[in-house]
Amino acid sequence: DAPLLDVSQVEKEYWERKEVTLFSLAKFNKPKGWKKFFYGNKAPKIVLKRLTADEWDKIDTKFYDIKKELTKNAVVYHRVTQKMMDGKDLSKEEMATLTEAKVKAMPIYVGMLEFMIEKPEMNYDQVWKLWDCLDDYDRDSLASYVNMLTSEKMAVANDVNQKRLAELEGMRAEAMKTYGR
Repeated sequence: DAPLLDVSQVEKEYWERKEVTLFSLAKFNKPKGWKKFFYGNKAPKIVLKRLTADEWDKIDTKFYDIKKELTKNAVVYHRVTQKMMDGKDLSKEEMATLTEAKVKAMPIYVGMLEFMIEKPEMNYDQVWKLWDCLDDYDRDSLASYVNMLTSEKMAVANDVNQKRLAELEGMRAEAMKTYGR
């Protein structure tokens, strides 16, 4: 009773690329020459792609020690995360545990971004610098796209994207009131 596999749909989904605009970096992208009088700062974009199985293997090999260390405390992290997802208040120790897990996992996340950023080509150190330059809004947006491209669970990505769309609609409506276009 199962439907047949649609390979073309799988290939389309697998090779999908996402352009992510990084608005917080617009200040570094000032137009030069006479254009600066007519054009504002443009927000740069990066192109993300899905990770291949070979790239996942490289990430697993590169960050084996960190993953091993995170696995040792996985039960504790899962318990605290589940408590947070259930809407219960976390103690200071539990918040510190979550922060510790996030700090430990960050190199893996940046390593994933290194492989996922297709354009412009960036190395690991450049991706760290990019991550440090982003504001929270762009970090959340970039994280939502990375989550969308790395997992089938898109609830987090949809939530962040919906918030972003709502903010953009609010700004658009405000601009329409102010400038009348």
